Amino acid sequence: MDVKVRKGRVSDFANIARSYWKPEVPWDPIANPRMLKEHVGAKGFLVAETDGEFAGFLHYLVGQHPWFDKGTSKYGQILELFVKTKFQGQGIGQIMLERAITDLKRKGCSTIYTHTDETNEVALKLYAKTGFRPFLKTFYLKRRSES
Repeated sequence: MDVKVRKGRVSDFANIARSYWKPEVPWDPIANPRMLKEHVGAKGFLVAETDGEFAGFLHYLVGQHPWFDKGTSKYGQILELFVKTKFQGQGIGQIMLERAITDLKRKGCSTIYTHTDETNEVALKLYAKTGFRPFLKTFYLKRRSES
């Protein structure tokens, strides 16, 4: 298996959108090539290819002064990490994540954030393996109306 990770290009957006989950909301830019191009752009995208076939992508950003961690100035954030089902379990997510961490460190980010659901055990294991630790919890609250 020959895995290559490279910077994403606008020409990758069709593969990204086609491979990504079908959104519950029509304005999710990751699932729409036109919105990716207009609102996101290729900056911060990494694409993995296995033997020349699209295998997944990672999207990150560089930011300043996150509202959720007051003591941090410049930071990186992993926004999306996606590996197509047929390529999962082969280390491709870790390869992309390590490349993103290297890129973000090179850009001066000493702190990098990401997020996932507490039920996503595969992602939690990967993030722990690459040095991420929990630091903040978000609660989803639900209220049912009485009939």
